[in-house]
Amino acid sequence: MGKKYIVELERDEQEMLTGLIASGMQRAQKINHARILLKADDGWTDQKISEALNVSVLTLSGYADILLKKGSSGP
Repeated sequence: MGKKYIVELERDEQEMLTGLIASGMQRAQKINHARILLKADDGWTDQKISEALNVSVLTLSGYADILLKKGSSGP
């Protein structure tokens, strides 16, 4: 299975997401969303992200749909 959505993050967005993960001060869901975005930006397929983060491909698609509707205001 390939990628349904292409993610291209700017350097400052990557740094913000990496900092969010490193802080450990966010909800697990928010940290997982940040991890999803960073892996997608690195070119990982949905299947590979799904396996690495132990989430379903449907979860990835659902999160992508939410982001598209919400805009790029973050995880």
